[in-house]
Amino acid sequence: MALKIKGVDRRSLEKEYRKLAKRADQRLVRLKGYRHDKGFEHITSYAYASAMKDIRKYSGEGAERFNTKPPASDRDLLRKIADIKKFLDAPSSTKKGVVNIYKKRAETLNKNKDIWGDREGNLTWEDYASIFDVMDTEGRDTKFEYNMVIRSAGIMKEYKITKDNVDTSLEKLVRSDDIDIIEKQTIKALNENGLTLDKLIRK
Repeated sequence: MALKIKGVDRRSLEKEYRKLAKRADQRLVRLKGYRHDKGFEHITSYAYASAMKDIRKYSGEGAERFNTKPPASDRDLLRKIADIKKFLDAPSSTKKGVVNIYKKRAETLNKNKDIWGDREGNLTWEDYASIFDVMDTEGRDTKFEYNMVIRSAGIMKEYKITKDNVDTSLEKLVRSDDIDIIEKQTIKALNENGLTLDKLIRK
């Protein structure tokens, strides 16, 4: 006779588990593939990374997929079902969900007067992804103050500062008091670390 878990047939739970695990594994594969697309370099940093922690908690360090074989322990079975559902329900477990998250964050930044002052923020979700493509790189995020990076990226777009005209543009903007010396230094550093106008303005 099949076990009963809180009034639910064990066999039914195992069937649900296998179905969820298969669906989650397909989504994990898609997310990993998306990281090669522009704007999605860090797509595996969110729900994917959380799922990897859950997977390795049960299956060991080298594991990358949910084991479709249900665990023997009733408690582990229920926990794993909950973990998989958490991953599947997470907005950042889909490409569309990540875009929506980036859009909301870009909109929030654009409205943040502490960042823009008298300027108007004009960052898109692609801009947000590009900025954090640079900031999230190991060792680079500590070089820049968050608000200054955002503001400097906006200035690059506003004044069309490219890697080819960065030096002359910055000198001109500093002389005209359109930007200050800290903004100039930050923009130079961002360009040197890979955040250029061609990355901010996506085709």
